[in-house]
Amino acid sequence: MDDETLTIDGQTTSFRYSGTGDATIVLISGLGDGMETWNSIADSLQEHARVFMYNRPSYGGSSRFLHGKEGRDGQFVASHLKSCLDAIGVKPPYNLVGHSMGGLYALAFARFYRDLLSGLVLIDGRMPAFSSICQERGLSADPNWLIRLILPDRMKAEVRGARAAERHAALPEDLKGLPVTAIVAAKRDRGMSKALFDVFQQAQIGFIRRVTGGRMVLAENSGHYIHQDEPSLVIREILRNCRDALDSRTAATNDL
Repeated sequence: MDDETLTIDGQTTSFRYSGTGDATIVLISGLGDGMETWNSIADSLQEHARVFMYNRPSYGGSSRFLHGKEGRDGQFVASHLKSCLDAIGVKPPYNLVGHSMGGLYALAFARFYRDLLSGLVLIDGRMPAFSSICQERGLSADPNWLIRLILPDRMKAEVRGARAAERHAALPEDLKGLPVTAIVAAKRDRGMSKALFDVFQQAQIGFIRRVTGGRMVLAENSGHYIHQDEPSLVIREILRNCRDALDSRTAATNDL
């Protein structure tokens, strides 16, 4: 897929949109990652579905966008994504796929635009309860001050807005009737403490178990970047989610 750009209110956003099929897959990258993070799976997905991926403001070829001290929250990301999809005529319903912080943003989109979704896949995603569980256990959900000091502005904005993004996210009860899959990493990455890894993993498991009909997949051979460590697993689960969504829509139509 070749990079293209769209313009909204004078701000450009770089994106890729290609593929054929009945489903429309929207990929949302995590903290610090542009759309190139999806290169390991995008070509395979577009053989079966239409695939949209993009760079949030200040990433890649997208315009720089400064946020105030409150940072970039989930409502901003959800609204901006919807504007991008509208601008180039990507029609709903969408199968939304989010990695890490992108999973939290996907849940924000699900809260504000639930009727536009047909399915949701969370790839080792940050969950709405992550910060609160960390606090209960005496852990910090944020990078330490030295790491925060050297982060690029775009990442600083998303770190500052992370707790607001958690508040903006859909909860399990909001997702009733929506096919939802959580793909959870089984391996801890270097640099992440075991205590923090356990909270991150347990928050995901606890969330998906509360989603009616939710599906949990443990990626036995993966660290945080499951879509790069086990691309075939992620491709299979995304396409399964798309099929489940189509079956659900077909069943609803037949009941009318």
